[in-house]
Amino acid sequence: MSEAEILALTYYDKMSVYRPFKDTLPTGESVFYKGLDGKKIYDDIPCALSSFSNGKSNKNDVNVKIESDYKLFYDPKISVEKNDTIVCTHEGTRYVLVAGKQYTLPSHAELPVLEGKNTA
Repeated sequence: MSEAEILALTYYDKMSVYRPFKDTLPTGESVFYKGLDGKKIYDDIPCALSSFSNGKSNKNDVNVKIESDYKLFYDPKISVEKNDTIVCTHEGTRYVLVAGKQYTLPSHAELPVLEGKNTA
């Protein structure tokens, strides 16, 4: 067994990856799809979601923005691009995350991801 296969045995979470894309309507108009409306690239990929940072609060006069950052670990054969949207199921909880830049090693891939939530 390779090191990547051994580490994969510890991936108890699942992720689906959505990539932004541009489409052209029959009228010639361009439409940009992102987030969960993007193109599904991967479905139910085994992964491991790290503990979150306990959130960071950014306040201004109108909104309070709470962001939590995590890391995802998964098979290095999987390619996730910056700004892809990821739906990760971790211990029965669904997280919608935005991808940072993937760091790939022979044994695994590491991806910083951000969960953002706006409240008024």
